[in-house]
Amino acid sequence: LIGHEGNGSILELLKQKGWANELSAGMSKNNSDWGCFTVSIDLTDAGLENIDNVVEIVFAYLSMLKSKGVQRWIYDETET
Repeated sequence: LIGHEGNGSILELLKQKGWANELSAGMSKNNSDWGCFTVSIDLTDAGLENIDNVVEIVFAYLSMLKSKGVQRWIYDETET
């Protein structure tokens, strides 16, 4: 869901602000006893100048997912 690109997504907001071109997210390592989840964002020059705000947006989205849970419509959209 972090990599969702539609309405209400991290990428949509960052693009509106002119701070990012692309975003990808997923497991980069998945071992039997630990895993590593990575969020990669291709930032514009303006995004690099606002890196602290970009990080804040990503963590705010993670916090929202934690508190509100996964919204079914986003899950359904990403599964198709």
